[in-house]
Amino acid sequence: SPKSSPRSGCRPLPELAPEDLQRLRSRVRGASYSSRRRGRSLEAIFRQLDRDHTGSLNHDEVRQALRRKLRIPKEAVSDEELKQLCAQLDEDGSGTVPVAGLVTLLAGEEAEIEADEDSPMQQTS
Repeated sequence: SPKSSPRSGCRPLPELAPEDLQRLRSRVRGASYSSRRRGRSLEAIFRQLDRDHTGSLNHDEVRQALRRKLRIPKEAVSDEELKQLCAQLDEDGSGTVPVAGLVTLLAGEEAEIEADEDSPMQQTS
């Protein structure tokens, strides 16, 4: 199954920049909010695409979820950013990401974002 085999020949991708992750979260929250009004949670959307019931999705399935189910266009979140997101969550190099990790990262806790913004960048001397 292509889901369980590692992607060979791929160079490691850099992690998604914090501002890109925040933008992605914002788009996903907006899209999942409108989906939730139709009775579908973000987790349910991802689990629907997990056809082999492993609890993980490959890059194409994540892309399908964001493009087709949540209707997030390439102009809002590029395919390269989706690849970076998947690489960031693919801790074992299997080419898949856990649905639970994806939901946690994309649903994102506002506290994580606020903690980044509160970092001591502005120091007075």
